[in-house]
Amino acid sequence: MRAKRFFTKLWRAGAIIAALVVAMQLNPHVAQVLTLGVALICGVALIRPFNWLGLGSRVFSGFMFVVVGFVMAPISLTKADEAWNAHLAQLKEADAVAYLEEIEHVDPDRWYRELKVLAPERYEEERQRRARIKAEEEKARQKERAERRAAQCGEGNATNAYFYTQAFVEQRLKSPSTADFPSIHTRNAVSAYPIGGCVFEVSGYVDAQNGFGATLRTYFLAKIKRLPEQDSWRLIDLQFLTN
Repeated sequence: MRAKRFFTKLWRAGAIIAALVVAMQLNPHVAQVLTLGVALICGVALIRPFNWLGLGSRVFSGFMFVVVGFVMAPISLTKADEAWNAHLAQLKEADAVAYLEEIEHVDPDRWYRELKVLAPERYEEERQRRARIKAEEEKARQKERAERRAAQCGEGNATNAYFYTQAFVEQRLKSPSTADFPSIHTRNAVSAYPIGGCVFEVSGYVDAQNGFGATLRTYFLAKIKRLPEQDSWRLIDLQFLTN
């Protein structure tokens, strides 16, 4: 009884493999789809067996999955590629225009290379078209960079200029942990505005302890530059005036 079941499954496996081999000879592209489909079904049956074509057995399902998925599938893919390339080679010899139309959307890079040889005038038109697109894209990128730079170098970034100036001021203090800066919105206390070249002029004051522990108010005037490409700030000048 076991021998009969074994030979039945062996016959089924042979029939499936033979059918795929025949399909490869008749139509490699159809065989490619069938092979991948059978491999997928066998893979599913390996996880959850079901009674179809003997796939109720995990051993049989695993055997078929390995044979079809790792042996037959690569062969079918190779056969399909060979058939496709042979078809293109014949079409190229018979009708160059149809050949170019065939590969234009399937393999744009190959189409562009072949265009240079088979249709020089059309190639030149395409080359100029691509050059225009590339130039327009570069122009758009430059515009975007300019807009981004303008946004970072304009009044909209004044608050950040004041914030980073505070950090530079704290570096000069005897006791930076005691530093107390007014809000940028404090009237007649803080000023921050662009003066060109992505440079901001910032003025204000800070209350902080000196080396003797006494709290003093120190006024400052700074020039700080925004570096958009580096996403950072650089101090240009910082002056203090104790009142």
